[in-house]
Amino acid sequence: MNAMPPTEEDEAITRLSREFIAHTAPQELPLFRAVSEIYLNDPARLRSGASPGVDKMLGFGSGELLDLITPIVLVVVGEVVRFAVREFGAALKKRNANDLNIAPLNLAEAPAAAERNMARVSAERARLRDLIDAHFSLSEIENLCFEIGVDFEGLSGAGKLDKARELVAYCARQGRLVSLIEACQRARPFVAWAQSGAGALTAEQLAQIYEVALLRARDLKLADAQAALLAGALMDSLARSAA
Repeated sequence: MNAMPPTEEDEAITRLSREFIAHTAPQELPLFRAVSEIYLNDPARLRSGASPGVDKMLGFGSGELLDLITPIVLVVVGEVVRFAVREFGAALKKRNANDLNIAPLNLAEAPAAAERNMARVSAERARLRDLIDAHFSLSEIENLCFEIGVDFEGLSGAGKLDKARELVAYCARQGRLVSLIEACQRARPFVAWAQSGAGALTAEQLAQIYEVALLRARDLKLADAQAALLAGALMDSLARSAA
């Protein structure tokens, strides 16, 4: 049976993963093609770490691939790319609707880029807090909380600005900022709730990308420094691709 041709997502996953491996573990490059083909043919096979079956396919003894980071990187990059395309695909497809244009990784700039992007996240959350404070009364903030299922009385602070700040912080921790923004848009449709322009990822979307990559990399036992580097590089690549 002939193998299916790689999709644009497959090509993006392979390219980004190879760039990361070339920078952080170049000794694994001779195995990259074989491991990536196993992943692309059956992504679930590597999701819980390398298995004896994968080792056998590559001619290794059982468990030897557990020492490689390539399978982990492929899983993390694959999940992040598919998550981003599924959740934010419209902002990632530029010029040609069939062209998935994800920027190359720039690992030398990844830590600084991640820091800049996280600063953008903080600034956009502060802006959301200020908009809620400016456009809603205290009782209307309570109504927002009711609409999205947040305990208004459980938010610390008494004043309107305090409640707005705590509401944004709570929703950020719970991954519910999108619900909050959508509720604000319904109530005040003429307010520019999203700062980013069309065709760009918002700060909150970038934060989600970073958190998905970081948590999955750590879950798969990638070293903390490598996990942070990979998450930052993916965040920056996707930010630049949709800018």
